[in-house]
Amino acid sequence: INKKSHKNDDNDNDNDNDDDSDSNEDVSSKKRYTNRKPSNNKRRKKDNIEELERKVQQLQEENSELQAHLLNISQRNSEVQKQREVMEAIMAQKIQNIDDNPNSYKEIQELVKKYTDIYADYGRCRQKEINFHLNQLEKLIVPTQTTKMILWSMQQDKSFINTPLFKIFVSDLGITKDQLQRIQKRKQLMKELQDLIKESLNLIQVLRTTITNKHNQLDTKMRAVQNIATPTQNIQFLLWINKNSDKLAKLIPNFNSPTIHIPSADFVEEI
Repeated sequence: INKKSHKNDDNDNDNDNDDDSDSNEDVSSKKRYTNRKPSNNKRRKKDNIEELERKVQQLQEENSELQAHLLNISQRNSEVQKQREVMEAIMAQKIQNIDDNPNSYKEIQELVKKYTDIYADYGRCRQKEINFHLNQLEKLIVPTQTTKMILWSMQQDKSFINTPLFKIFVSDLGITKDQLQRIQKRKQLMKELQDLIKESLNLIQVLRTTITNKHNQLDTKMRAVQNIATPTQNIQFLLWINKNSDKLAKLIPNFNSPTIHIPSADFVEEI
């Protein structure tokens, strides 16, 4: 009996040792996990900081490029204005030295056409600028991807909570069903916003069509008037207006307002 009792005691001690060993391993494992967790956090923070530094560097480079681009545009636009003055001086010289040579009339006619295309409010350059700015305006009105996503998700019905996309919301963003229900209560407001966006884009299309019609009619009618006069008379008329602009301003309302439009050098180069 005593021998059996000793064996049982030994077994109990072994079991206790095993329990202590398992407990020690659990504690050690938890410590390793605990130590690893701050290390992972530090690594993520370091990666985030490095990513932010790269973005800051990229933005600084883009800003420098933009400033250089704007300076270049300003210089080129100044050159366009000088080009206008040079063209007017050349045209004035051409009509003073005109002769019976048919090539002289042809050269003057080409000068008038180029001048009109660049500087006239019905010229090709002005039309290109109008289209460019209308396109930019349209881009500014079109919703961003973030807004598109919000508008789309808020238009979904209750079955949306059973879709894989909503499960991604729940897992990645932590969006709850209660939050989704509260958001969906504002569906009508989002519908009104979508209608306003569509209306704005439609208005731009109407404006584009109206301006194009105006431009085409003005171009057709003004060129018809120009064709009645000779190329020499057209130049003389242009120079006469520039010379007598102060007198004309006293007779014609808003003659000097707005000031003369200087076309962008980018569009002038395309003419």
